[in-house]
Amino acid sequence: MNQTETITTIYTTLDPVPYEVFRVRVGGGRLYYTMVDDEPRFYISLTTLTRHTLPTSEFLIKWISSMGEKEAKAYMEERAEYGTLMHHTFGEFMMEKKYNFDLTEGFIKNAIAMGIIKYYKEDWIEELNKDVAAFAMFCHDYKVEPLAIEIVMVSKDGYGTLIDLVCKMHEEVDGFDYDNPYKSGKRKGQPREIKIKKDITALINFKSGKHGFYEEHEVQLEFERR
Repeated sequence: MNQTETITTIYTTLDPVPYEVFRVRVGGGRLYYTMVDDEPRFYISLTTLTRHTLPTSEFLIKWISSMGEKEAKAYMEERAEYGTLMHHTFGEFMMEKKYNFDLTEGFIKNAIAMGIIKYYKEDWIEELNKDVAAFAMFCHDYKVEPLAIEIVMVSKDGYGTLIDLVCKMHEEVDGFDYDNPYKSGKRKGQPREIKIKKDITALINFKSGKHGFYEEHEVQLEFERR
């Protein structure tokens, strides 16, 4: 039996999304829908869309072949569960502006009690602590200020998604220091090349993987931006 859930934004300082969004599992994917004149209007989940339209990466094919299809599927389902936990934890950290690493196991068990995840593995405690520490350092270094956390939106182009984070942050860009020009060499007298920080509005997608970024990630960010 398919179960419908209402999707709500965790936190936002932006203008409210002017519609209520629901989500339902259908087969191996998910659909979002809104109600228009008492009739549902459906939108395919962005992750479902990319999974069924983008070609499978050569790296993933080789990895599945080496591990075996059954084992690979079980591992990916486990990592998806951890990813859900990590998303939840990052959201809580952004809201509270603090995190107690000594209470991680209790935090995880509470996430299970809330129905956010179904189970956890013992080694997730250390992994989650490392991921939260790294994310906290990122937020500090780039002066991240959340504008919206897990904001749900649908597109006129027929897809819907949860956007992990919209924020204000610093971005390092190439610039010049005109007050301290080069004092010697071929570029003597010319302004010194430096990195300067510029305030930007950014859209951030959290990933729990530790092995780089892939084309699917770029596509997902572009669809979320639109």
